[in-house]
Amino acid sequence: YDKIVITFYETSRPWRPVFITRIDYGIYRDFFADELLSTSCLQEVNAISENISFNTLNFTVRTETNIPFDFQKKQKLALYFNGQRIGNFYLKNGARKNRTDYQMDSHDAIGVLDGNEFPGGVYTGQLTRDVIDQIFEGEDFNYLLDDSLADIPLIGYIPYTTKRNALVQIAFSIGAVVDTSNYDGVLIYPQQTEVT
Repeated sequence: YDKIVITFYETSRPWRPVFITRIDYGIYRDFFADELLSTSCLQEVNAISENISFNTLNFTVRTETNIPFDFQKKQKLALYFNGQRIGNFYLKNGARKNRTDYQMDSHDAIGVLDGNEFPGGVYTGQLTRDVIDQIFEGEDFNYLLDDSLADIPLIGYIPYTTKRNALVQIAFSIGAVVDTSNYDGVLIYPQQTEVT
């Protein structure tokens, strides 16, 4: 079989171990406006987090190359408009429609959390940051928790549920907004209380 050999010749300090946390491999593709037959991107945010919507990106691309696409669930896609990141999305479904056209449906990190289980538990003062860490453990994307929310103690019960539903309960209880728009991960920040 084929293999990859990676050799590290030195580190930043002597006798320092090397840790590899991730290796991305494969073909990266950029799809530009002239290749996109249709594109639909929906971004929503709930101001009080009674529910956390997940953003979606659905598009059809017409490729000009003869190299077929190898779709993988949760494959990361980034959407840009005028050079600015609109969001990161993860492939939910991808299918070849004909020789040159491919249809792709994807959702953001919240959609990924909705497909992953969380054991829940009884919380008797654990800090928000620690419970949020448990929710995002093992996920392949970042989150940013506002410092003003990190040390709020959580008291209550979260049943066995999805990671998304657990995040909904925590965000609602601490008055946080959860959003993925224009960020490489999940933002968790305080609700806006002032009228602008």
